[in-house]
Amino acid sequence: MHNKKKIPAPQEVLEDEDDQGQEEIPKTDSPPEQPPSTFPHWGEIAEGLKNIEFLWPGWLPLGFLSILAGEPGVGKSALALSLAKCVINGGQWPDGQPCPNGGKVIWLESEGSLALNLERARRIGIPLENLISPFPRGVDDSDFQLDNPAHLEYLREAIKEHSPSLIILDSLTGSHRGKEQDANIHHRLKALRDIAEKEHVPILIIHHVRKAPSDGRGALSLDDLRGSSAIGAMARVVIMVEPASKNAPEIKRVSQVKNNLAPHAPPFGVAWANNPDGSDGLVPVSLPVPLRPITQQERAGQVVCETLKDGPAPIKQVREHLEAQGFNWETVRKAAHKMGIVTSSVDGVNCWSLP
Repeated sequence: MHNKKKIPAPQEVLEDEDDQGQEEIPKTDSPPEQPPSTFPHWGEIAEGLKNIEFLWPGWLPLGFLSILAGEPGVGKSALALSLAKCVINGGQWPDGQPCPNGGKVIWLESEGSLALNLERARRIGIPLENLISPFPRGVDDSDFQLDNPAHLEYLREAIKEHSPSLIILDSLTGSHRGKEQDANIHHRLKALRDIAEKEHVPILIIHHVRKAPSDGRGALSLDDLRGSSAIGAMARVVIMVEPASKNAPEIKRVSQVKNNLAPHAPPFGVAWANNPDGSDGLVPVSLPVPLRPITQQERAGQVVCETLKDGPAPIKQVREHLEAQGFNWETVRKAAHKMGIVTSSVDGVNCWSLP
């Protein structure tokens, strides 16, 4: 008897062919890959940012704006030139920290004092070939203007050609045609800040204060910067230079009133001296008893006295004058009350006068 071979059913044949033609797909518990997020996280952002670095450790950060402020004639430009000398010649920063040499400095003159600063630079021994002008040969402009797009472009080209270690603007007051109280000062400083950030170079801006403490009661503070509060807000470090005391005006106290990037460095003293080689320069000196920071109310009282020194003035006029300088009116009223300012009516107008 012959064995009959089993003929598979058509469905079985189809299933066998399907099994032979397909590989078994391993099972996985992993979720499907998600498309990249439209919004980056801080880890991704950090990869594109530079670490915070300083040219002058703790004082002049790379890629940011810094301000050097003080009253007229206190020696702001002289101190800035001394910093330029440190960058170019090396040696020590004014606080004694070591400074490597070999850099260049772009000097943005805006007050028509180039001849004076040129003579100062010679006196303190700066190699003039390393102090760079922002204006190309053949350009007649002498004062750098932040609100002139051509001047900003000149600066970018000078940076590209010379790779400076430091840029100094002397001063903010002369570098624009607007008022310092005007909110537009923020936009002018932003253009400079963008250059500092893109080129990773520190920019030091010389600026003025409203009024120096004439009575020797206290040190300058951030509130004393002249003009809009946006000026101080745009800088990461604000440095004040002022007489160390009423009895020692030749000694200058250099201190930080703002530092967003590092702990506040301790203040130090400097004085102008004649060096043995015949050149002038700043030398470190000990500070007298530390000054107490003057309060905003005390500062307001000083300005009120200055405003009323020639006689009574309408309260409305006094208020406009003080508020234009950034003082809060309630602070002014408290200062006036404390000093015994007299309120009276002159031709039907409420006025203030000194007691």
